[in-house]
Amino acid sequence: MEIDYAGFSIKGKSHKFNEDRYRMLGEKAPLISDSVLKAIDLKMLAQKVRKWIFNSLEYSAKSLCELAKMRGSADDITAVIVEIIEFDV
Repeated sequence: MEIDYAGFSIKGKSHKFNEDRYRMLGEKAPLISDSVLKAIDLKMLAQKVRKWIFNSLEYSAKSLCELAKMRGSADDITAVIVEIIEFDV
């Protein structure tokens, strides 16, 4: 599974932000917290995304954050998934 992202934000601070990647993606540059990916396995993430792909991506991002917190992430996560490039299970 591959999620393409330009960087991520935890507690309002940007981390590992790739400015060139952000410019290339333009306004649709995805932001996702690495903690979301660490807190759930990729297969489960792909399954959740499949269920939510027809809903708003804002809802999906919030749901993934909640799922990450339930599975043990201690970070105060803010994540917005704008574009999912591809996923494969």
